[in-house]
Amino acid sequence: MYGNAFIWQNPAHSAKETTLTAHERWFLGGPPQQSRRIQLLCLPHSGGGASSYRYWLEPLSDVADIRAVQFPGRENRRAEPFVTDGDVLLHRLTEAVMATSADHLALFGHSLGAVMATRLCMALEARGRTVRALIVSGHAGPTTVSGTSRSQTAQRFFDVLTNGQLSLADALVELGAMPEYVRDNASLQELLVPAIRADLRLIADEFLGTERVRAPVTVLAGVDDPLLTGLDFAGWRTVSPGECPVHWIPGGHFYLADQREQVAGVIRRLLGHHTPLTANADRVSVPPSPAAPQPADAAGRRPR
Repeated sequence: MYGNAFIWQNPAHSAKETTLTAHERWFLGGPPQQSRRIQLLCLPHSGGGASSYRYWLEPLSDVADIRAVQFPGRENRRAEPFVTDGDVLLHRLTEAVMATSADHLALFGHSLGAVMATRLCMALEARGRTVRALIVSGHAGPTTVSGTSRSQTAQRFFDVLTNGQLSLADALVELGAMPEYVRDNASLQELLVPAIRADLRLIADEFLGTERVRAPVTVLAGVDDPLLTGLDFAGWRTVSPGECPVHWIPGGHFYLADQREQVAGVIRRLLGHHTPLTANADRVSVPPSPAAPQPADAAGRRPR
């Protein structure tokens, strides 16, 4: 199920990466540039590094420049301290993006990255930067808590990880957010767990706010993702300016590792490149428009 989900845990970095400016360090492979091609900024999942996107979204490289965001404390930025304040992280990332010359931006975020991509979209639009598309993956829609919009998926993480009954690694395995081979490998845990702990602090009080983005919002989710069982995606419509289709794709929380071509097919269509989907396209479903008569699972709940 997980395939290459954790291939990014490699601390090595090149001499070129040591010469990057403070803003350029946020982008693996260099900052996005002004171009006729779409610059797809990809924000990582909890505990994740940027290099996973080199594999996950490589099939899109002929239509978009994949620019994976690298948070401090990961991979080539391991020497930097983790940032556990969402507002601070957002401010620094927004400044880094604003310092680039890219003018054809789209955003993709998986799991925790879906929340941060949404906040980044809001921040960029407030600064006058146009975002062509916002694609959120592996994350249920926000829900209202005390008048603000909170992440359902983050709440599920938080509830399970703070119940004191399981170790962090065992709880992550139970949630489907860590494969057993990582839990059973002390070296991999040494690389992964500190980043996850930092991100759990980051998302513990993470709210999306109540404003909408101007970019069209699309949701991708794994059919068998245990983190999404029983949750719905209707909350994403409170963020989206219009329809908010949900694409269900075979796999668990890290479906991206095994369904690269299918994911690329969905994103190609979103970005205006109408190449056919793969043979498994019949497994991708899009719920009807919110304006249409709604079946029982119209909120986008995980199909059974």
